[in-house]
Amino acid sequence: MAYKDLYYQLLKKENLEILKNIFEKEDILKFLKVKKVELLTQNEMPYILFTSDFDYYHAAQYFGLIIDIRNIIKDYEQENFYLPVISFSDSHPEVIQNLINQEISIQHELIHIKDFFNILDKNPDYTGDLMRYGLFFEVKNEDLEKSIDFEVRKLFLIEPNGLTHDYNNNERLIYDQFMGRLMKYSCSTLEEYLQMKMLTYIDEIKSLFKNKFKNENERIETEFEKSINKYGTGIFNDNPYQNYKSLKEGYSSKLLSYTISSMKEDSHGR
Repeated sequence: MAYKDLYYQLLKKENLEILKNIFEKEDILKFLKVKKVELLTQNEMPYILFTSDFDYYHAAQYFGLIIDIRNIIKDYEQENFYLPVISFSDSHPEVIQNLINQEISIQHELIHIKDFFNILDKNPDYTGDLMRYGLFFEVKNEDLEKSIDFEVRKLFLIEPNGLTHDYNNNERLIYDQFMGRLMKYSCSTLEEYLQMKMLTYIDEIKSLFKNKFKNENERIETEFEKSINKYGTGIFNDNPYQNYKSLKEGYSSKLLSYTISSMKEDSHGR
């Protein structure tokens, strides 16, 4: 059975309470600080929405859960099923609340789910690879390079479609925190937006790897360079890592300059 068919068969109203019990039993709700679990639909596509207490800077978050669904879908024989869910926080930092568009953010994550329909059908080993190499699983030190390759490849597989959707719905801002202040920058082209957002995503997971694998900074930097060069030509063009590195070097000054300019314009407007 195609993954999409399994997904639709699973996400039916009569299965919601069973799924909630699975999430509870696996401590998923506690770990993600989930306050409410809903089964919603958009354009006839069902999805699970978590409302959480997480204080994070992303508008919405996509999570791939590994659960056992054999007591729901009787003819499904594998122990581990990959279930994508969307989490939206009601505890965003006050400084970014007016920058978040919940509808566009959820649509972005739904695009990821649709992309995974194809990814999982084309790569039936994905769930096993995720459990072995996924950053949020117990990755062995000897598998560090494979884990980085896995995560960087995933970024370049799924994020460009979601980000293009955002840009086409008038999302332009890049925002980040420096020294306790919110800095922002407005992109003028789709290419710039994709490159700036992918830079932030790459640096975010790189930071997570460095926190998880202490004293392995050199290995991590080396493998990120390899993986960005391997998968990043569609975003960073020729010489992907060099272009990523150049963009990174000017990232902070670009946001700072734009933020200062915007503050001056606001003060003149008053």
